Amino acid sequence: MAEVQAEVEQTLGELGFDAVAFFPTAAAENIGIAELRSHLLQLAERPRPQQQRFRLALDRAFTVKGAGLVVTGTALSGEVRSGIPCGLPASTRRCASAACMPRIKRLSRRTPGSALR
Repeated sequence: MAEVQAEVEQTLGELGFDAVAFFPTAAAENIGIAELRSHLLQLAERPRPQQQRFRLALDRAFTVKGAGLVVTGTALSGEVRSGIPCGLPASTRRCASAACMPRIKRLSRRTPGSALR
């Protein structure tokens, strides 16, 4: 376990992730689960920065006739509002957020931690 952790720490350090918490777990034996749960709950309670560029972790992308490209995912940072110009990192094409909808309810903006479609 220590060897794997050292290798992961080295790799993450090379990518710029210096302070990474490790939680060795064994679900069948209930080892480390309480510590991991506690850490995840603390992360969920932290305020998320609003002044960063909007980033979305995509779950799905598909096209709808008459609407164009539709993406679903979770906002990781920043904020997006309906009609605000945005772009795709791997493309030179520009786009705009037409609507921000958490599951069913339509909203005019989304913030970090929000699931949206």
